[in-house]
Amino acid sequence: MKILNNTLVLITTSLIFWLGTLVYGLFYDHNNGMIFYAMFSLSSLFFGFSLLKLLYEELQGVITDLKTRKDPFATIYDLFASLKLAFFLMIAIAVLSMFGSTYIEQEQPVSYYVQKYGEQKAHVIMSLHLNNIFHSWYYRTLLYLFGINLIICSIKRLPPIWRHTFGKERILKLDERAEKHLKPISAKLNTDILSVAKFLKSEGFKVFYEEDGNKKYIYAEKGKWSRLGVYIVHIGLIILLAGALIDSYFGIRGIMQVPEGEKSNIMMSLDMASNKVYKLPFYVYEKRFKIITYGKSSPEFASAVKSYESNIYIIKNNKIVDKGFLAVNSPFSYNGYHIYQASYGMTGYPKFMDLVVINKKKAEAGDNKGALVGDVKFMNSKFAMFNGMNIKILKSTLNIENPQAGMNGDLKPAVMLKVDYNGKSYDVPVIYSPKLTIIAYNEMPNLKDFPYVFFMDSFDPQYFSGFQVAKDPGSNILWIGSIITILGMMLAFYKVNRKIWIREENGELKIAIYSHKFKEEFQKTFFQKLRTVI
Repeated sequence: MKILNNTLVLITTSLIFWLGTLVYGLFYDHNNGMIFYAMFSLSSLFFGFSLLKLLYEELQGVITDLKTRKDPFATIYDLFASLKLAFFLMIAIAVLSMFGSTYIEQEQPVSYYVQKYGEQKAHVIMSLHLNNIFHSWYYRTLLYLFGINLIICSIKRLPPIWRHTFGKERILKLDERAEKHLKPISAKLNTDILSVAKFLKSEGFKVFYEEDGNKKYIYAEKGKWSRLGVYIVHIGLIILLAGALIDSYFGIRGIMQVPEGEKSNIMMSLDMASNKVYKLPFYVYEKRFKIITYGKSSPEFASAVKSYESNIYIIKNNKIVDKGFLAVNSPFSYNGYHIYQASYGMTGYPKFMDLVVINKKKAEAGDNKGALVGDVKFMNSKFAMFNGMNIKILKSTLNIENPQAGMNGDLKPAVMLKVDYNGKSYDVPVIYSPKLTIIAYNEMPNLKDFPYVFFMDSFDPQYFSGFQVAKDPGSNILWIGSIITILGMMLAFYKVNRKIWIREENGELKIAIYSHKFKEEFQKTFFQKLRTVI
């Protein structure tokens, strides 16, 4: 059983088996029958065994080191430089990142998880902080440990690589001493040694030539910087970890609702369980909201919503400092904040409302023409003035018969106004139906001495935009880390450090070859080309 002897293979296999079973049970198998529990128990035992085996082997190594070494810090140093630790940390971070970005919606209230996964699974998600993985203590701890591991691995392994590739003590001449180590191949030279040097230059090598009596030496090398590619990748990963930690501690994500024609700087955290409120250093003013339907392009779905968009102003210190356009999948950015068009709805108040004002006495006297006093218009405001009266909308509903239907677009609006007239305040009802308005008036005794009746002539509902706002202070650092990581990978994978040593003496060649990768393939093709030269 070779697989049981290879701990890394064992833990990788068992982890994949366990994760596959867990994901299937949590997100796909809603019944969770006996087969699932049997498979989950088996995979958990398998993974637990492999994890204990890894810990046991590492503990044995630590105990052995402590017995043979006088310095315990050297043992701790080697433990943090372990490739097994790096492997384990990378898998753990990858698994948690997968859950947080793919399977488990982050920063939602408990009710959301209960409704979607059931009470038992929701309890597990909340208990393990899987609803906010990227801000959890264990995710941050893994990032710290992985960063320390990368730094110590680089410090421990870089010096010998540097000496071997760039140091003065590296072998530059195939003398008798070096020959024992490099084990060169013999060949007959039928041409001038300088033609070999010229050939090596044509192959992209940097060539050094030296003569010592009747011996002539060539040292050729290319791609030596590729040996540093893996350490450039390490630097890029460390920068990525730094950016991720900065976002984890200082990044904010939240939702804000801004009615059309109004402004706000208050944002609720997306982590509904925390009830955290943020106050932005600027206001978002919703200038215009528009719903885009399919219209004539798709007659069957003509009234269906295709998209929705907003025109906004950014206001700071009572000045408009920026303006922009938002639509679904088309965010707007300002000073490090990214604003997304996430949702919309109706506030329950009017965006525009026109009320006809009737004088009661003249109407009762039959003077219909003289009874019409004028009209009051509310435009993106809950306040209006008319004939010296201050009028304010106290309450509003989109459908007085069925409020929920009103939110779905079935409009039968009604409002309650507070009207200041001759030093007194009156609560004045206005309903979409003139008949219902008269009935409501007659049921309110305090309106007997109020000389006017308000009838609703038009009503357009006010919409709000649900903006998702995010600030990721580590995003630029993440970009830098990504670019450095990619450059390091390109250097490590597409460039190969290769060295050639040649000694010529009395027409006899000694040739030694080193290739950091693909040595057999390089040796075969190199000698095929060299034969055409010598």
